[in-house]
Amino acid sequence: MKHTKMASRIAAYVAAGMGAAGAADAAIVYTPANLDTGFEGTIDIDFDGINGAEFSISHEQIKIVVPVDGNLTTVGGPGATNQEYLGTGFFGVNDLMMGEEIGPTPALGSVWASTYPADIDYGQFDPVNRYIGVRFTLPGNAFQTYGWIEVQEYDGGIDAGHDNQGRVLGFAYETTGGSILAGQVPEVPEPGTIVLLASGFGALAMLRRRKQNS
Repeated sequence: MKHTKMASRIAAYVAAGMGAAGAADAAIVYTPANLDTGFEGTIDIDFDGINGAEFSISHEQIKIVVPVDGNLTTVGGPGATNQEYLGTGFFGVNDLMMGEEIGPTPALGSVWASTYPADIDYGQFDPVNRYIGVRFTLPGNAFQTYGWIEVQEYDGGIDAGHDNQGRVLGFAYETTGGSILAGQVPEVPEPGTIVLLASGFGALAMLRRRKQNS
């Protein structure tokens, strides 16, 4: 009986530690990247890594992946439906700064748009990193998913003969239909949470050895 009560108590500590580790940002999936488009290439953005790309980024445009489009070079997809980006309303993409909210209600100066391809303005993304806000509906979901793509333009500009290149530095999405902040990624567990988990697992191992020796 003593071992049973102790095991239950230790299991509760482990569960508490695991819950604390995942509670803060468990709904955010982040994919780091450092991919160059080159002068003519494109980069497919597949947020969930399952059904194919939802968007495609070139050095000058963001493209929505649709079932039939001769302008796209994506392999597989579309991985979603109802794809949109935060734009200016004039075939342009709005550059978001870190911490800006991406959700159902666009920030002032932005509109949800689905006209594609949309131009990435060199002056907005060169030479700094900015975020493109997107939303889409993944297969099997009844809600729209919100996410961001971190983009950088570099090496010249539109006045230098269209010699810009693009770089995708990462992308992330929120899995429950809630808003996400530009640049938001899952938080690293607090040191106290790690200690709690380690202590719980260590105690469980010790208890198991005691049972084997008794």
